[in-house]
Amino acid sequence: IGIYGITFLIVLINVLIFMLIKPLKIKNLAIAGLIIALITLTPKLSDKFLPHVSVDKEKISIVVIQTKIPSETNYPVDKQLDDFKKQLTLLKEAARLNSQPKIVVFPEGANFFKNLSVFLNPNEVKNFFESAFPEPTLIVDNSRVIDENGEFKSRVIYLDSKTGALGFYDKKFLTPVGEFLPYHLKFIINLFSKDKTSVFANVREFSKGNSGPLIIETKNIRIGALVCSGILSPGLYNKLS
Repeated sequence: IGIYGITFLIVLINVLIFMLIKPLKIKNLAIAGLIIALITLTPKLSDKFLPHVSVDKEKISIVVIQTKIPSETNYPVDKQLDDFKKQLTLLKEAARLNSQPKIVVFPEGANFFKNLSVFLNPNEVKNFFESAFPEPTLIVDNSRVIDENGEFKSRVIYLDSKTGALGFYDKKFLTPVGEFLPYHLKFIINLFSKDKTSVFANVREFSKGNSGPLIIETKNIRIGALVCSGILSPGLYNKLS
């Protein structure tokens, strides 16, 4: 049943316990809960149980660029070009910050690197990064791509502004109904309208990646990325850590 099924069971059990306790109206239960909350939130008490963690004071400047690109089935080329120009403008603004960012992150589906290859030639791409980023900057982007097997993948791409592409990670933990149809739903839909499953496959369906999240190390920075529903997977977090 996966993490979605486990989450459902956790919520279900908590709701059932709440429904059993609610009619009892036990005041002592509320008092006990309040005492537990106060103990947990009191710094002096919690310091006795939680070890002190020393934090490195070195700061890493990170910029998150919100492109606000809509999720559309038919994405006109002129609209793509217009959005790409906005991305370039935002990236240039980010590069001109007081402390030039060490990491720039685009949101899921930004397709920035994909647009670079479509609208600019290799020399123009190189000149853009050299003029925008005097110092090496790690740029993280996500694009919908077709891999060597002809499958659609949600791909995270890591790029150093000076040396080029460093690697990629194909999203492994997909969203049911949003990015793939579970078998039981696909079976039901096929009974009533078989064409709908093929339309979904052509427009929205992704294939999951074959490997876990990728760790990139550059200029004393180690970074990994999880995409959207991937943040719900404890297993992927474990692999990153």
